Amino acid sequence: MGNTINFYVASCVPDGGVYRCKLDVDGRVETKKVISAPSPMWIEPAGDESLWVLMRAPFEDSPNSGVAKFSLIDSKIIGDILSTEGEAACHLAVDGDNLYAANYISG
Repeated sequence: MGNTINFYVASCVPDGGVYRCKLDVDGRVETKKVISAPSPMWIEPAGDESLWVLMRAPFEDSPNSGVAKFSLIDSKIIGDILSTEGEAACHLAVDGDNLYAANYISG
């Protein structure tokens, strides 16, 4: 085990994002915003240096939630934001090549 523990936190506020945190052996936490995303509700590892980010309402013309893969190297979206076809998405699960989202308000 190294001298630090690295982890990610989603900040679910309109100008929120995903933060990389480092916890050292003395209990100090260092945070750095690595992904700007509107109201991220859930994050899930997506493979090499990327995360799936579930966002509450990223579309200007729709209340639907969305999910996108973001690079942890350059913080950019990989592909498109996909709609969850429902409102207030609250959970994301990855099973092999399948991605599942649960919507709090609309199922």
